[in-house]
Amino acid sequence: MPGFVTEAFADLYTCLGSGTDTAMISYYLGLLNGEAVAASMLMLGAGVAGIYNVATIPEAQRKGFGSAMILAALREARSLGYRVGILHSSEMGHKVYLRLGFQ
Repeated sequence: MPGFVTEAFADLYTCLGSGTDTAMISYYLGLLNGEAVAASMLMLGAGVAGIYNVATIPEAQRKGFGSAMILAALREARSLGYRVGILHSSEMGHKVYLRLGFQ
C-alpha cells in the first residue's frame, strides 16, 4: 500500500485499539525467519467475521502467507462461534479467496 494509506490505517487502528463495545478486532502478523512478511485484520461484529487488509510483501507472495493470514483469522472467528465470513477483494487477491472457498 502507498505510504499515505498505511499511515491512515495506522491512525485508524490506534483509535480503535484492540476492540470496541460493538466489535472485536484482531490483527495477524506472518513472520519468516523473524521478519514480517504478511498481515491481516479480523473484525467481528453483528454476527459476521470480516477479513480486511490482507497484505504480503512482494518477496513473499505466492508462497501461502496470505492464505495463512486469512485462515488464522477465520479459525479464530469459528472458535468464537462465527459462521459467516465476508471480505472485499482486490484483483490480486481474488483467486486466493476463491481457492479458500469464498464466493
